[in-house]
Amino acid sequence: MSASSSLSSGSGEIARSSGSSSHTASCLIRSSSPGATDSPLFAASRGCDAVGFDGEIEGYPSPSTYSSSRRCSSVAWHPTMASRRGFASSSVEPVVLTRKRSFALSETEERIFSLLRNTIEHLKLDTRARVAGGWVRNKLLGVPCGDVDFAMEKMTGEVFAGHLQRYLKECLPTENKAHVLGATHVVHANPEQSRHLETVRTLLYGQLIDIAHLRSEIYTEEDGRIPKAQFGSPADDAYRRDFTVNALYYNLHTDSVEDYTGRGLEDLERMILRSPVPPMVSLKEDPLRALRAIRFIATFDLKIDPELFQAMSSEIVKIGISTKVSKERLGHEFARMIPSAHFHRAMRLLIESELYLFFFDFRRWFWNSSTIERSLRRCEMVLDHLARVGASDTQSGQSASTVNEQRNLLSVAAFLFECFQDERDSSGLMLELRDHMFELAKVPYVLSQQIGDYLVLLLNGSRLWKLDNSETSSSCAMFTLREKIEIGDWVNRCGSQLSPILLVLEVLFEQRGLALRLETHLIELDLRHCVHLPPLVTGADVLKCGIPTGARVGVLLQQVRNWQILHSSATRERALEQLRDLVA
Repeated sequence: MSASSSLSSGSGEIARSSGSSSHTASCLIRSSSPGATDSPLFAASRGCDAVGFDGEIEGYPSPSTYSSSRRCSSVAWHPTMASRRGFASSSVEPVVLTRKRSFALSETEERIFSLLRNTIEHLKLDTRARVAGGWVRNKLLGVPCGDVDFAMEKMTGEVFAGHLQRYLKECLPTENKAHVLGATHVVHANPEQSRHLETVRTLLYGQLIDIAHLRSEIYTEEDGRIPKAQFGSPADDAYRRDFTVNALYYNLHTDSVEDYTGRGLEDLERMILRSPVPPMVSLKEDPLRALRAIRFIATFDLKIDPELFQAMSSEIVKIGISTKVSKERLGHEFARMIPSAHFHRAMRLLIESELYLFFFDFRRWFWNSSTIERSLRRCEMVLDHLARVGASDTQSGQSASTVNEQRNLLSVAAFLFECFQDERDSSGLMLELRDHMFELAKVPYVLSQQIGDYLVLLLNGSRLWKLDNSETSSSCAMFTLREKIEIGDWVNRCGSQLSPILLVLEVLFEQRGLALRLETHLIELDLRHCVHLPPLVTGADVLKCGIPTGARVGVLLQQVRNWQILHSSATRERALEQLRDLVA
């Protein structure tokens, strides 16, 4: 089975065709403005009338023009062969969308944009300011925005930041400038790690912003891998970006969204991720874009362009990741995938493209393709199960991001379960897995250790509950006193994630209703209280009993804790009495 057909049948992640003219969007671009409705933005490109827009969409090509000049996979769909390997031209006219009909600005955003416009107009600067990238995409999708990235014409971010400081000093002498403009610092370019652009980072009215310049890239014969950056047009800048949906600009001066690739707005409407240039060209320049693609797909539930998937699955891109991308950036990208709302998309794409090898090298544990596919299906079932019952959200006030993160980390542990099912040294396993992920990609310890902890809980849970793949279930009479203590300790380690972990065990052992049966067993064994097991005695209490500092202190504390596990109505007074009996 080809990669494309496998993915299409597995999760429908690959768009049917990059040249399809049918409307396959799962949702329309939505306005965040009060009372806004689904946008008729792309009615014109589908051969319909754009009702209500009255000519506010400019420069959009007709369907026939778009199909013939922009959708073929060869270089022919690009406007000229002038710059950045011929993919952009300064004369390209953008598709223009009036902002007021698409999304609203916050009060802080209004103040920031007004300040930048006033700076340019008052000082008569030969530049124009645009917001680029993710902020525009998120505004059009109606999802929260993070940092604001500005792209300046004919001026570096550092120079413009100096003008901004000058304007504040000259024109706003009475305003508290510390509340307007924070400290600025330059983030230097690092071409060896695919970071080609120098930016200035600062705070404006409390909002983190980056300021850089529109640029084009020239590749020389001396070093075709690292481009030489120079000032460029908006079109130059758009074609050097990673994906069309990130190559959109909000022009502060015209209050409109500009699409210089002619594809970004439609791709956002159809929820498709594609590169503005041939994907292999883009991924060779910055191989990390392969993993960024997976993150965006998992975050926004996008379809992926078949050519992009084919390129990111190639050995050339994998070699590029190995040689050009630091382990820190790999780990950071994985960490940003974890809170995504559609993490199952990330897992399938990582496996199908074999990019998972940068985070989990399963070959050291002798996995084969059938084992991986089976484990991947279980991972997807776990996520679906948890999402449907909402079992992860056990604490009031949890953010969606936190809930997603715990679900997704637990699903990774479920994915690894079969590989380690016969592992006996659970503590050593957690450390091995944590160090393995850190060695490969410097995945933050806090994440890799959490995955390891969940995996150990699943493995120990299956052992303590004496689970197998039959429909028979352990009865309470089967457990010895020692086993009851071990189960109570396991429940305590599960903590607030007990219910999700029981559901995962149900999926792993394919026993419908197993989670409910285990919950019933906990009640019958009088161990449900172990989820929250506060210590009733301390080391100081042991010392007061005349026991000298040493190993016996810890032994006595553990014995009291074991007693507490078996007695749900235990109090501090009774625990102290139990301690005195043990000492005597």
